[in-house]
Amino acid sequence: MRQIDFITVVQEADCLHWLLQARSIAKYAAAGHIRSITIVANDPDGNASYDYVMANLEAYGAFAACVTIYKAADLMKAPERMDGWRSQQVLKLLGGAASGGDWLVWLDGKNHFLLDFGFDAFFTEDGRARTIYMAKKRRHDRRWLAHSLDYFGVSKAWLGKPGPLT
Repeated sequence: MRQIDFITVVQEADCLHWLLQARSIAKYAAAGHIRSITIVANDPDGNASYDYVMANLEAYGAFAACVTIYKAADLMKAPERMDGWRSQQVLKLLGGAASGGDWLVWLDGKNHFLLDFGFDAFFTEDGRARTIYMAKKRRHDRRWLAHSLDYFGVSKAWLGKPGPLT
């Protein structure tokens, strides 16, 4: 059976949301479908989220044994000029690499589950990621996307086709 590796970056402001996420995984995840849960505590000034997650690991229920927690500094030294959003994206990728898994699902600290789920909620039978597509003409990032298409020499006709959420 293919198993999922979840990766979540948590900062102090996300702690209560993360707790909801952990409890929702405990309640709704199908047994045998999670290989690992990697948490990266992103506390630039202290250990607040790291300490909070460590003190509340039981929120994962039967999946608590699958959890590995890293401090952001364990995975990278962020340049001072890197803003919080960028460092979070880098930490998500580094957390995924640290998990060592093949089937990765990245969650924001504020994401949680409302229904039963297993591997097939995220991946198709042939291994493609499930995603939602929407018209790009209504997207908030249309201008940014148009500049990116220009930069990489991709036709702007692509803007009229549906694309995945980012």
